Amino acid sequence: MKQTKEPAPEIYKVIYKLSRWKTKSERYFTAFSTQEALEDFNYVFTSGHVDSFRVVLFDIIKYNRFADKWYTMLDTIKSLPEGVKRDKKGRLIFTK
Repeated sequence: MKQTKEPAPEIYKVIYKLSRWKTKSERYFTAFSTQEALEDFNYVFTSGHVDSFRVVLFDIIKYNRFADKWYTMLDTIKSLPEGVKRDKKGRLIFTK
């Protein structure tokens, strides 16, 4: 009898910039979907692990371990968490 495998989580890289910083930062998450990675980042921001009152999220990138490449996934987000807005350039703005 063939057994089915459980779905494996993927690796996501979130590229963001804190309110007054000049450089961008990266944070890695293991999640089953892009939406879940975004919710994890939102939790990190709202719980105080990111020390800023405003964060601009530039991209969420998914790692394909078979091709050894990163693919942008920011356009696949269906719903934004509460308090998050999208600007004209497509970036996500988190505010406290």
